[in-house]
Amino acid sequence: MSYCVNCGVELDRTAKKCALCGTEVCNPKTAVDYEAPAPYAQQRAPSLPSINRHYLAVLMTALLLLPDLICLSINILYYEGTWWALYVIGATMILWVLLVLRLLFKRPHPLLVMMASGGAVGIYLWMIAIDLQSFTWLYRIALPIDGIATLFAVLLILFCRHRSNVYWKIIVGLAEMALFLIFLEMLIHLHVESAFILSWSLVATLSLLALIIILIIIASNRKFQEELAKRLHL
Repeated sequence: MSYCVNCGVELDRTAKKCALCGTEVCNPKTAVDYEAPAPYAQQRAPSLPSINRHYLAVLMTALLLLPDLICLSINILYYEGTWWALYVIGATMILWVLLVLRLLFKRPHPLLVMMASGGAVGIYLWMIAIDLQSFTWLYRIALPIDGIATLFAVLLILFCRHRSNVYWKIIVGLAEMALFLIFLEMLIHLHVESAFILSWSLVATLSLLALIIILIIIASNRKFQEELAKRLHL
């Protein structure tokens, strides 16, 4: 049995070079066995032909449009006074944004995907309001929640693209979560009771604030981060 003199990895008896670092095998007691089969393939397997992403996007778009057209036709022909087909159309629209949009671009920008997703959810909520013939909840609760959630997600993506420290990414994410919970409870109370009251969101915010303080202390101490990574085998 041989070991690499450079990195110490165990070598197969047929190895001429270390598979990890490429160092020539040097073992005067054990010669390289040229006749034994190698433990791994010597030649790279032929790559599979690439899939036409645009063709797949068109195919998936057609498949998503099919239930929309069927439901819309049934809705128009057999049901009057209700637009239940809008629920199906809105759901497939969100699926299109999540699945097909990534096929149209080789590497779609995360901001594009996030804003498109937020817009699709907003349009879906608007379709639901059309069927219910009620727009008060849409303008006072649903759209503000969708808008602020999309905004916070966009801000987090922008922050993560300029920060490499994972602790600060978590800190910003937790801070945004706390603000979102306060905003959510505020909207609910204003819509239901027409009053600005905060209760459960403050409890959640204080818990998140304690966690944020701990993470800030860790993020500000480089030596502590290294020691924590060693202890946790990160």
